[in-house]
Amino acid sequence: MTRPLLLTVIFATLLADGVCAQSPPMQKAEDSARAVSKQLRTHMTPTPGVGWNEFQLRIVDSIGKDDFATTAGWEDWGDGKPTPFVTITRGYLVVAKTPDALALIIGRELARLSLGLAPPKGEPRSDATDADADLYAVKLVLRSGYSVRRGLAGMLLEKGRPAWADRIAKLLEKPDESLWRIMPAFESGMMFLAIEQHTNATACFEVVTKEFPLSHEAWANLGYARLMHYFDYSSAVRSGHVLGTSHIRSSVKATSPDKEQWASAVRALQEAEKLKPGQPRVLANLGLAYTIPPNGVPHAEDAEKYLVAALTALKEQPNPSLAGEIELLVNVAVVRISTNKTADARKVLDQAAALATKLPGGPPARYTQAITFNRALALAADGKPSEAIKLLVRFLETTQQYDPWWSEGYQHYLVLCKQLKLEPRPRDALRKPTKQQLQTATLASGKTVRPGNAPDDVLSMLGKPSRQSPIAPRISLLRWSLDTQGIELIVQPDEEVLVVVLVSKKSGVPWPKTGPCGRPAGDLRVGMSREQVEALPGGADFALRPFAPQTSVYAYYPEWDLTVVYDRDGTDGVVKAIIVGSGKE
Repeated sequence: MTRPLLLTVIFATLLADGVCAQSPPMQKAEDSARAVSKQLRTHMTPTPGVGWNEFQLRIVDSIGKDDFATTAGWEDWGDGKPTPFVTITRGYLVVAKTPDALALIIGRELARLSLGLAPPKGEPRSDATDADADLYAVKLVLRSGYSVRRGLAGMLLEKGRPAWADRIAKLLEKPDESLWRIMPAFESGMMFLAIEQHTNATACFEVVTKEFPLSHEAWANLGYARLMHYFDYSSAVRSGHVLGTSHIRSSVKATSPDKEQWASAVRALQEAEKLKPGQPRVLANLGLAYTIPPNGVPHAEDAEKYLVAALTALKEQPNPSLAGEIELLVNVAVVRISTNKTADARKVLDQAAALATKLPGGPPARYTQAITFNRALALAADGKPSEAIKLLVRFLETTQQYDPWWSEGYQHYLVLCKQLKLEPRPRDALRKPTKQQLQTATLASGKTVRPGNAPDDVLSMLGKPSRQSPIAPRISLLRWSLDTQGIELIVQPDEEVLVVVLVSKKSGVPWPKTGPCGRPAGDLRVGMSREQVEALPGGADFALRPFAPQTSVYAYYPEWDLTVVYDRDGTDGVVKAIIVGSGKE
């Protein structure tokens, strides 16, 4: 039994206020406790031979003589397997006013049951410790979408806080990465980053940093999401084509640069650098931020400082990323063009171009486009506008109009045409506009679902989800798990499905590119090897994002807003999930 020591005066005050089992406030508290209990149990790992389907949450006036207590145990029916229960007193419900606090209290008792610390009658107690139960409870609460930090804040009555709550508070002082990574907000934030939905990713990682303010990874991800969001909505014409930014901007209406958004990105990245100094991706993104500030002109000293530091840190890695080195060199060249060091910039661009030929499959199109763009600007700065125009035209003819750098290249082209008194070619004469080919998930039943579907239509077609979880407290997004269909959905209630995630072989995505003679290339499915995916037409043409979070296991195809998630880095990786985006920021 867990018995917090509460001052008798608290209970007397509650009685004086008329709180009893029959009052509306108490009924609301009981309903909340049952809802929390149900949510927690849907996220527990099933235990073989245990009748969790018959679980009971028992709400009583007292346990023995205690009015503020919880306990857990098993009901032995004699003719079947024992069924678990948790008992909590009504007095405790009133003191623990928030769902987060209730989740911690009930979750701690569920941990004792699941780990064998409160075994059925006649069975031995397990070797698990109270510390194991604390950790189990924290992970269960986080996995279920509740806040441990707010839960503890809801149990701050000095006389009423159990000892395990203090131990859990200490867990948060030096958190393990397994804690923040288990949060739905973290998992969903990674999904949103994978398909470049940076607004939602920002909201998710803001939740994670509030829960785990000492998580360098959460701050790094938040800084990256904010920086990409700033870039997505910024209309500034910059000093050059950097690498490391978003790939698509077709659904975003660019506006004047948001200085505060840029500054908040820098602050988050600096916090990540303070918590864990010397991470190449944090240094690279700080360098990128100072290369694309709101006025469009690089903060040359800060930008080069961080970019060079990132290059140094990258080369000290056991297996340094060649793509990362190329990206940093291109961005260094942009900084040097902005300070009229064009000879140095051209040397750095030549170095980047030479390295790009060493990548598997040769130089990626985006790297070639960025190098061409920046060589053009270097020529223009050297007083060679005619040669610069030729390179800009090559860039504009080989780059999709929905690429965010196309419009910037066209603006530079117009300036040079005006300088030379030439009639500029119309936008569509240089490159006809195209749209992303958005994808649809095909289920084993033959039914299909895609981002943009109305949630009610999906429910009527597929039935209720096996599990439903909020992405994070105070974020109006839900994550639906439909186990029988092999998919998960991120949904904006009453509006639309935002993301479809394939998590088993039960569903697939028809591969967007056809094979020889226009024949379908087959379906993309969970369980395929990386080698099989990259052998598909265009399968090796995913975006290189060396300084995005967990880039080695995410293969993003911008043209289709599709991301393949592998179980590990390397050529032997296997597809563990497929994320289908909506083409919207």
